[in-house]
Amino acid sequence: MGRLSVVTGALGLGLGVVMGLWLAPEAEGGGPTAATAPAAASGAASSPSLTPSAAVVTRVAGTASSCEDAVADHQEALASVRLHNRVLQARLKAHEGDPQEFPEGLDPAYTEEGFEDRFREALSDRAVGELVDVECYEFPCMAYLVSDDERLAPSDDGDPYDLFFDDIKGRFGEDTEVRSMKGSRKGSRPVMVFAVWPEGMVDADVATRTEYRLNAAYSELNDDFPLE
Repeated sequence: MGRLSVVTGALGLGLGVVMGLWLAPEAEGGGPTAATAPAAASGAASSPSLTPSAAVVTRVAGTASSCEDAVADHQEALASVRLHNRVLQARLKAHEGDPQEFPEGLDPAYTEEGFEDRFREALSDRAVGELVDVECYEFPCMAYLVSDDERLAPSDDGDPYDLFFDDIKGRFGEDTEVRSMKGSRKGSRPVMVFAVWPEGMVDADVATRTEYRLNAAYSELNDDFPLE
């Protein structure tokens, strides 16, 4: 009887140890844990903090500052480009002038039909060249002629170009301004460009524009009519 009590006591002690281990909290490295009730959803449960750390705040502030600096740099560059563009436009206007409209009440002789007729009449009397174009897109009209050395060679009557110039002025009237360019570049035929308008109808702006048009047409004709 005493022996049985000892065995029973030992078994009870062992079972108690096992149950104690089973119900104890899990230690690092694994092992069974006791079942626990789920944490309450309110008050007692902890929630993640919504307050950013100082490092995050500093990083965001630095990024915003960099963006502001970049915008300021771009605005400064844009202002510089716009200023440069205005300077170029002013230079272009000073060089080319502005396209000019035909004045109201202009004598028909200075419009396209009358202008071309007078040049063809003058060329029929003094064939110093060929009329290749009449340009009346703006005021004043211009005539483009192409010639050759033989037709422009001086004669006993004088220089054919000078005589033609005087003839043109006479056909439009004494109160007429005539501007022209004549010559040839190496490898091109002789060309002539004429602009004609009534006296007193060309101010400084028109004069600037006309001078540009004469030079541009002269250059273009030299390129378009090489020696054959």
